[in-house]
This record gives sequence, C-alpha cells and structure tokens, in this order.
Amino acid sequence: MPSDLRPPRKDLERILSYIGVDYGGDLGDWTVYRTRNGKPVFFPIAPPKPPGSPLQIAQRQRFKTALSNWKSLSQAVKAQWEQTTNICSICATGMNLWISLSLNPNTAQVAAQLARANAKTGYHLTAPAYVP
Repeated sequence: MPSDLRPPRKDLERILSYIGVDYGGDLGDWTVYRTRNGKPVFFPIAPPKPPGSPLQIAQRQRFKTALSNWKSLSQAVKAQWEQTTNICSICATGMNLWISLSLNPNTAQVAAQLARANAKTGYHLTAPAYVP
C-alpha cells in the first residue's frame, strides 16, 4: 500500500450525509462499513488473494466464458433478456439470468424455465450454451 493513503476527510462524511448519500463497501482505495452506532470505519481495500485450488481456477474460467458468451449477443437479444427479467419479476438482470442458466447443468430445468418465461413474454429466447 502506498504510504500516502489516508482516510477521507471528515468534511466528506458530513457532505455525503447532508445530501443523503449512504455509502458502504468498496469506495476507490477504501473499504467502508459502519459500526453499530453508525460511525463509519475506513480501511485500505484488501487485494483479492490468488485462487487456492484448481477447482477455484476452473470455476472462475466458467464465469469468464459465460460472460464472454453474453457479450457476444446482439443488443436486441440482450434487451429481450433484460425485459424478460422485468416482465417475469425475476430479481436479477438479464445478464445474471443468462450466466445462471449457462452454468446450470440441468438442461431440462433450464428448458422448462425458459418455456415459462417465453410463454409469459411472447419472446422466443433460446437456452444459452452450457458452460462445463
């Protein structure tokens, strides 16, 4: 970590709370959380550790492949996936749904879920390719 890394000034805390911005999580080079009495705690962000096992590396590669497949879709198809999640009241984005279905090895379950979604939306979405 650089030696000049300092927590944000108190003025920033006051300004953010005055305009009604609630902050927490990773903000730039800092991770922020609040104590029980509401006091913010800042500490330098911890870099991710390298994966500890070959299975973790394989799982990360599966996610990368699924995301790459999503990015290769046309904007029109992506929009249909996004609209499907809205119409079906799915608590996920179209991209989240695509990746979830891509990683699901149960093709019968994926087909059934898509059939219900297509019936509700009138779209003809096809199942994403399974990422082994």
